Amino acid sequence: PVVYRIDISNPGSLATEGVVVTDEIPDGLQYEGSTPPAELAGTKLRWNLGTLAPRGSSSIEVRLRATRSGSVTSCAEATSTGALKARDCVTTTVGQATIDIQVLGPQQVYVNDMVDFKVTIANRGQAPASGLILVDRFDPGLQHDRARSPIERDLGRIEAGKSIEISGLRFRATQAGRLCHTIEVLDSSEKLIASGRGCVNVIARSSSTPPPSTTPPPGTTPSFPPQKPDSLKVWRKCQQTAKVGDVIKCEIFVANEGNQPITGVHVVENFNANLYPTNATDGHKYETNRLSWMLPSIRPGATEHLIVHYRCEAAAARTCCSVDVRTSQGETAKDESCLQIIPDFSQPPSTSGSGTPSTTPTGKLTVKVKGNHNPVTVGKRVLYTIDITNESSAADHNIVVTVTVPPQMQLRRTGNTDPNNIDAIPEGQEIRFAELAEMRPGESLTWRVAVDTIKAGTSVLRVKIDSKNSSRSVFGQTETTIQAP
Repeated sequence: PVVYRIDISNPGSLATEGVVVTDEIPDGLQYEGSTPPAELAGTKLRWNLGTLAPRGSSSIEVRLRATRSGSVTSCAEATSTGALKARDCVTTTVGQATIDIQVLGPQQVYVNDMVDFKVTIANRGQAPASGLILVDRFDPGLQHDRARSPIERDLGRIEAGKSIEISGLRFRATQAGRLCHTIEVLDSSEKLIASGRGCVNVIARSSSTPPPSTTPPPGTTPSFPPQKPDSLKVWRKCQQTAKVGDVIKCEIFVANEGNQPITGVHVVENFNANLYPTNATDGHKYETNRLSWMLPSIRPGATEHLIVHYRCEAAAARTCCSVDVRTSQGETAKDESCLQIIPDFSQPPSTSGSGTPSTTPTGKLTVKVKGNHNPVTVGKRVLYTIDITNESSAADHNIVVTVTVPPQMQLRRTGNTDPNNIDAIPEGQEIRFAELAEMRPGESLTWRVAVDTIKAGTSVLRVKIDSKNSSRSVFGQTETTIQAP
């Protein structure tokens, strides 16, 4: 992002009234937010600062995003009652990120050999690259142990002049021939910005080149020990206490303690509504209050490690999660762990006008969440409306709306019907709208969130509302079914 700071000062000995600051957004920059929030009309930003005390000052921070490289000039102007005026400009040179991909691997392997590819993604430009997405498309003869083609993952941010190495690109060659996989890097708008290709020649073993596995002596019959009973084991590891708002890490371990491989391992993580998964090990399927993985196989003596990060949404004396595992051999295993979610006591209690804590909260906010398409096809846009009403007989204050966008979707834009044009601050998949000062009794306002669908599955968009008069958060959600094209 490009961040500008506008400093306004009054060097005189008298107060200056009616101070208004305007800033024209130059071509090549896009407005993302400001502190304090601005009134946005087209490409013009406006702040009403009111009265500036003698020898007083005020500052505005403006956050913009560059949409092209080159030089851009931004000018801010301050006016006040009495025809006072001041203006200043600054020119910024915007660099450009240049992504390069290198794919290295063996030239030749045998059928059923493992193939490891080393992928390096470098930013050789003069500006950082953020919001990058990696897509790996591989031929049917290359088999990944966790996922089918294509594999997608977020790369995040690569600084100028830096590079990252991608791990986990290990395949089994299941058929002879020349097999390839293509690495693509997309930007935040899903536009292709770089690609690379790695290929390997796979040959069948001849009778003169037997595989390196052990064969029985001539005249004997191969024998394998029977699979040990209760070979499948699963256990969860998670902290036992957390505060509302904390993000906790929970780990799932699935082990094969037998002497033969187990296949078709289906892992299902069931979680409580007081928890919301913010991140999980790749390859998962998201459904309401559950995550699942399909593991092709686990070799004897091996343990698979899965991770889920949850955000604690509401206080609860006992919140439990369970994991269920079953295999194509018919084995099953289960484990459960629980935690206590306590209120965040670092947040001061609301006070009455006399300065004493209020013991009878009067908040009565309600929320309705609705999308304009359901079901929807991958690649289409969905507009969600969030209708919030103050059904109390008293005004409510300091209303904060937080929206969590599911991983199958990507945020595009936000807005609302409040005349103050409250800004939204996106942090990953979470959007936190700036605090709304007041909602009058019976007043209704609508917030809007537009997203693009990027993955098939059942998605849940969640809304949380906090306010001065509410003793606990108000929650709302809606499900959307995303279908493959």
